[in-house]
Amino acid sequence: MVILILFHSIGVAEKDTSVRRFLYREADKYHMDAEVLITFSDFEKMEQLRSVLLEKLAKTVCVGTPQSHYHSAECLRLMRFKATQLTIENAQQKACEVSQLLGQTLGHPLLVREEETRKWRNEDEEDGGRCQNASRLPHPSQIPTITVSSRVSVSFTFRDISKKKPQ
Repeated sequence: MVILILFHSIGVAEKDTSVRRFLYREADKYHMDAEVLITFSDFEKMEQLRSVLLEKLAKTVCVGTPQSHYHSAECLRLMRFKATQLTIENAQQKACEVSQLLGQTLGHPLLVREEETRKWRNEDEEDGGRCQNASRLPHPSQIPTITVSSRVSVSFTFRDISKKKPQ
C-alpha cells in the first residue's frame, strides 16, 4: 500500500501501524476501503502526515482527529525535574538581589525543600482546572501540552562583604 510507504518514509514504525481492509461488491464493481490506525510519539509528525494525506489524496481520504494523547512517564519526570531546577535557580537569583540590598554576598544554600509540584494539561486550564469534559479533543493544530509548576523553599547563608577576607 502506497500510504504505508509514506508512513515508513517519515519514520513511523511498522509496529505502530494497523491496517484493516474492507472489500465489498456494489453491482458489477468491487470497492475496497481501508482503515489505517497509527500510534505517533511526535504530535508535530502526526500533523505533518495528516496535512500531506489531505493535500495529496483530497476527497479520497478521510483523516480523523487524534483519539488520545499522553506524555510518557519519563517525559513527565523530566519536566518536573526541569521545573524544580528552574525554580531553585530563580530563588537563588532573588536571594542574590536581596543580599546585595543588605550589603551582603550570597553564600551556599543551607536547605532546599520541594514544597509542591503541580502539573496540568492545556485542556484543564481552559476549563479553569476543572476537567468538565474529559472526552473533548484538542483542536487539530493545537499541540497537547502539560504545564508544570514547582514551589520550593531554599535557605541561603549571607556573608558580610565589609569584613576583609583572610589571606
